[in-house]
Amino acid sequence: MKSLAHKFRQPRFIAAAAVIALAGFFAVSGKAAPAGRIHDRPPEIDFTWTPEPPTMLEDIHGRLVMDDDYGLDFSTYRFRVIDIDKTVDLPIAGMIGKRYEQDVYLGLLRDNPVMAKLESVALEFSIADDAGQVTRLVKVIPLKK
Repeated sequence: MKSLAHKFRQPRFIAAAAVIALAGFFAVSGKAAPAGRIHDRPPEIDFTWTPEPPTMLEDIHGRLVMDDDYGLDFSTYRFRVIDIDKTVDLPIAGMIGKRYEQDVYLGLLRDNPVMAKLESVALEFSIADDAGQVTRLVKVIPLKK
């Protein structure tokens, strides 16, 4: 009878010890990491354009590329023309993806009176990943008068 009771106590002890160890790990680490993630890098943003600067505003053809190792949170994407404080949001709630590419044309801004006086245009791109890490990129493009 004693050996039968011993057999039932040992697995319970091992299970209880495992639960306590996991609870201790999560309490020390602050939060549970998503399954399988060891290192989660912040998103990467790249913006290139043609033709070579200085150039006319209406001739600028840009290419925006954003990458993340796990997932971009598109509800946080922002594209801002700093000089005129114009922000373009792309709020797509619930949409997550690893890569996003977009062509950017600035010709529509040429009729703005502030833009006509500038010697350069400053663009800011920002996005967060699914873990909340935010990346911002600012590019300044010299303009031809």
